[in-house]
Amino acid sequence: MQDTSTLATFRIDADTWKEFKDAAQAQGTTASALLKGFVSSYLGHPTEPASRLDAIAGELSELSRRLGELSAA
Repeated sequence: MQDTSTLATFRIDADTWKEFKDAAQAQGTTASALLKGFVSSYLGHPTEPASRLDAIAGELSELSRRLGELSAA
């Protein structure tokens, strides 16, 4: 079977990225898994139970808010 995945990259503040990865690890997951789950959910194709996706959405919302604060500074 051919791998049809792609590597997606983006820029993010190093401290914020480390904090995000650490938070993911503390919850027993990875930053990559959280982001892939968010993208799937955003597109209407959830791959995890809804309650977990709700938690992820809340975490990503908080991350987005904090990134906005960093950008404004």
